[in-house]
Amino acid sequence: MFGIEGIHHVSLIVTDLERAKAFYEEIIGLQEMQRPPFDFPGAWYSVGETGQQLHLIVHD
Repeated sequence: MFGIEGIHHVSLIVTDLERAKAFYEEIIGLQEMQRPPFDFPGAWYSVGETGQQLHLIVHD
């Protein structure tokens, strides 16, 4: 048996990046962080004090 200590990041698929960013920034209060230059749109957010991240990925 093993124990889970935490989750590093969670990725969510969104269809409207600007609307999703407005929700996570303005309503939830997350701070956007720098994201690698992938060839698809998205946004990364820092969540909490221990390094968790939320990744938004755009897909239809």
